[in-house]
Amino acid sequence: MVLRIEKELFQWEKGRYVFLETKENEPSISCFQFYNKKSRYAPEVPVEDGKAMIPNYLLKEDLPIVALACSNDSGETQVISRREFKVLKRVRPEYYIDDDDTSKDIIYDGGVEV
Repeated sequence: MVLRIEKELFQWEKGRYVFLETKENEPSISCFQFYNKKSRYAPEVPVEDGKAMIPNYLLKEDLPIVALACSNDSGETQVISRREFKVLKRVRPEYYIDDDDTSKDIIYDGGVEV
């Protein structure tokens, strides 16, 4: 089983994928879990056409991203393979639009965002 990316990962990129190459006798991979050392959880991203999209919010920091290839055959997620990808530091582009808010924690106190 091979987990790969097309080119180096840079901070502030969007829409990057991890590609999966498997052989006949290897377990089927149904999803990936992605996280870095600051993550509090690892979202499951489905594998479609042999690839899974790295969550954009993980590319906002220059921290290595861990990709876990998982099987969910028995109703329980099982890690089959692991690979760590380096994210190269880059200055935030002037016209970067932050359209992903999944990494924000919003706390409401009396209906007012804090």
